[in-house]
Amino acid sequence: MKFDAIFLDRDGTISHDPYGYINDVKDYDFFDFTFEALELLHKYSDKFFIVTNQSGLSTGKIDINNLESIHSYIVDEFKKRNLPLKNIYFADNYDEDYYSMRKPGIGMFQKASEEFSINLEKCLMIGDSIVDMQVGERLKMKTIFLLTGMGNDYLNDVQSKCNVDLVSENYLRGSVRDYSDEISFSTKILQDYAESIGNRVLTVDDISGEFNGFPFDVSKVISFFTPYESGDFDINIYGNFDL
Repeated sequence: MKFDAIFLDRDGTISHDPYGYINDVKDYDFFDFTFEALELLHKYSDKFFIVTNQSGLSTGKIDINNLESIHSYIVDEFKKRNLPLKNIYFADNYDEDYYSMRKPGIGMFQKASEEFSINLEKCLMIGDSIVDMQVGERLKMKTIFLLTGMGNDYLNDVQSKCNVDLVSENYLRGSVRDYSDEISFSTKILQDYAESIGNRVLTVDDISGEFNGFPFDVSKVISFFTPYESGDFDINIYGNFDL
């Protein structure tokens, strides 16, 4: 499955969020696994967008020139790795209506859709906050909720209020394997689940019920990136699909 675009939250998703507001490029640090994950995701889309709430601009906690320096640094790091970051959108206030720029408002996404002619229903949203999942659902995107950043703090709310497609401990560090033209995709959550029940091969029946409080259905994970057809297959403890 190819996405028209992949939307990424910024702080807590691709980078550390140590202070709540980052106002100096010296304090901005990518996660160690960020670019490895992005290189895997690049197989599924030729467009990345960063969408970030930066309300500190309206309260004086963030200076616009410093924000621009941080975003220039991000753009440069993507370019070094030939990753197609098309734009960085940010919301600078606390407006929270449906069409606002601030997530879960859809404004930043509408702007990207208009400027780059993308179908938002064919996009993926990745983030560590409930607002990332809410806006993804509003726009009928696929959604991946991360337990990085503030993810664990939002876990209960996301569990009760959202219907996310996948939950990942730390950003899609799972493996990607190609079989002819079909793509098999797994995330770190599968490895964690496998290890939690022991060192053995898993079947579909093994992975049922709940994981971290979420209903967990392996067929949903498979169908996330490739059409799922009934049939026997195994999942080893590293989360790779053996079709």
